[in-house]
Amino acid sequence: MSNQIESEHFPYVREGWPKSERGEVFRISSVGILAHIGELVGGKRIGPTFLLVEKKDEEGHPWSIASGHVDPSDRSVFETAKREFQEEVGLQIETSKLETFLVCENPQKKTKQVIFSYELNEREYDALMSLGKWISTGGGIEICERNEEGEEIGRLALVPAMSMFYRGHFITASVARFRWDFWKGIKDKLEGLRIV
Repeated sequence: MSNQIESEHFPYVREGWPKSERGEVFRISSVGILAHIGELVGGKRIGPTFLLVEKKDEEGHPWSIASGHVDPSDRSVFETAKREFQEEVGLQIETSKLETFLVCENPQKKTKQVIFSYELNEREYDALMSLGKWISTGGGIEICERNEEGEEIGRLALVPAMSMFYRGHFITASVARFRWDFWKGIKDKLEGLRIV
């Protein structure tokens, strides 16, 4: 994966909107950050672990990646990603490390959702561990009871790639209630990379 972003797909918000393959103008409505520990490299015995957040403002409190809508005051989708990660996780990230992972298009609404991948470094991992008490629930899954929870975001979880889709603990139980329809795209991409 490259961190080189094609300008026609990811313009700064104030510079206009991207076009679809059919030439229609689409706007980037929201972004997601697929934060992980370990490289997104397939075929390894132990794959990456992903950071999920509990969406307390959604029915059933589904688990998701950190995500949110583009604010008109955001200068770029990278700034949106940085702001949303700070709001939902409580950590600052470096926009230069964001890599394009997936773009989901909604033809009916003429919008796109951009999903970035972001590999947490050792310093960021240590900061993540300091956000609360982490409890192992088995299968490599760890849940964080945060020192401070917001009204919209609750606990954090570190989940191995295989557990996100096949154990039913997280994503499979949450998809029907979550506001974005991108989980199939994420799963397909991870399968293509031989991560799940």
